[in-house]
Amino acid sequence: MIEALRKDPGWPHPQRAVNARNDGHRQFFTRYLEDQLQDRPDIHAKTLPDYPPFGKRILLDNGWYAALKRDHVTLVVEPVAEVTEHGLVSESGIYAMPFLNVEYWQMTRNVDLDYYTQC
Repeated sequence: MIEALRKDPGWPHPQRAVNARNDGHRQFFTRYLEDQLQDRPDIHAKTLPDYPPFGKRILLDNGWYAALKRDHVTLVVEPVAEVTEHGLVSESGIYAMPFLNVEYWQMTRNVDLDYYTQC
């Protein structure tokens, strides 16, 4: 595994991988992402990292891709402009509730879910 992380100074594609083996990992992960999101090509670019594999914390898929395909889910990839008592507001004004287990959140914090469904 360590060989996949060593930077090859002669590698011609440093924006996507650090060496040939690392590029192989990228190809594998890209195929996995495309397989999982095959019916949602509109979010491929938003979910495919723009850095080499293992360059940052790895997002293991524990149902994340399946969650992104749900009708009521929108993937917002813009900066957060404001944090409010009830959630987040993006630069373009998109309101988002934190990514939490809503039932648990409501049970432990006495949250009124009707408030969120009206936003």
